[in-house]
Amino acid sequence: MKKWSLSVVLAGLLTGTHAWALPSGWLDVRDFDRDKNGVDAAEIQAAIDACKADNTHGVVYLPTGTYHVDRTIYITRGEFYGCRIIGDNPGRPQADSSGPNDGVHIVSHLTGGDAVFAFVGGSGKFSNAGLENVSIVSAVDKKGQGTGILIDGQDFAIVRDVRIAEMKYGIWLDNRSPGAFTELNQFHRLELQYCTEAIRIERSGGNESFHGNVFDKIYINIGADQIGLNHISGYLYNARFDLFMWAHQESSVYIRADGVAEHNIGNVTFESFARGKFEGNGRFWFEGFVRGIGGLTDDSIRQRKLRVFAATNYITPKKMGESGMKPTIGRTNFMARRAMRK
Repeated sequence: MKKWSLSVVLAGLLTGTHAWALPSGWLDVRDFDRDKNGVDAAEIQAAIDACKADNTHGVVYLPTGTYHVDRTIYITRGEFYGCRIIGDNPGRPQADSSGPNDGVHIVSHLTGGDAVFAFVGGSGKFSNAGLENVSIVSAVDKKGQGTGILIDGQDFAIVRDVRIAEMKYGIWLDNRSPGAFTELNQFHRLELQYCTEAIRIERSGGNESFHGNVFDKIYINIGADQIGLNHISGYLYNARFDLFMWAHQESSVYIRADGVAEHNIGNVTFESFARGKFEGNGRFWFEGFVRGIGGLTDDSIRQRKLRVFAATNYITPKKMGESGMKPTIGRTNFMARRAMRK
C-alpha cells in the first residue's frame, strides 16, 4: 500500500485532491480496474467480493468521481457478514443529474425497481455491512426508475450520509425471500429527493417482521403523486424514526399506511408548500408527535373513526398493540379534542 508523506497530504488538502493513505483494512476500488477502462458496477462488485473473502479487509473505498451503474451491486448476499462501502465525500454533493462538484456520484441506468445497492439475506445474523457518503441518482433518460437501496432479509446494516434522487424507490425494505425478515438496520442523515416512493416497506414473500429499524434524521422532498413513506404491508414495530418532509404538490403524500405499525417511537415533521396528506387503511401508531406548517389537503389524520394514525399529540391507543383506541385528553392533545367533537 502506498504511503503518503505529510507534505503530500498537506498539498492534497490545499489543492483539493484529497490525497491520503488508506487506513489498514481498506480496499481502493480503483485497484480492481484491471483493464483501465474506468470503474463501474463490475469493479465495485469485485472489490466487495474481495473484501468479504479476506477477513483482514472491512471497507471498500470509492474515491471522488462519477460511477455509472447498469446492474445491481450486492453488498451482502446471505453471508454471515458483509463489508462497508465508504465514499470520499468532502463536498457532500447534491443528488441530481447535473453532476457533482465533489464527492461520490452514482448514476443509475437501471429500470423498473432494480436496485443500485442491495443487502440481501443474513436474517438473524450480526453484520458489519454498510454504505456511507455517496449520492445516488437516476440517469437523465431513466428518471423515476430504479431503486437506490434494497434491504431484503438483512439485519444490522448501517446506511448513513446518503442522498438519493429522482428514482422509483429511494429505500426499499422488502421481505421477499422465504422466511426472510428485515430487522435492526440503521439509516442516518439521508436526503431522499423526489422519488416516486422515498421509503417503501413491503412484505412480498418472506416473514412479516420489520423490527427495530432506525430512521434517524431523514429529509424527504415529495413532488406530485409521490409518497414520503409508503408502508404497504408487514408488521413494523419497535422502530425509531425522525422524519422531516416537504410536500410540493397537493397530490404529495407524507405517509400512506396500509400495513400495521405499532410499538414505535418517533416524530414526523412536515412543511406543506402545497397541502400534502396522510392516508391509508392500515395502522400507523407511535409514541411521538406529528407537527408541521402549511396544512393538509384533508382531515384524514384527524378522523377518529378511521384509527389509522395515532401519536402522542393525536389519539393515543389505550394499549399499543391492541385494537381498542382511547382518546387521551391533555393540554397538548388538541388534535384528539377536535376529533372527539366530530
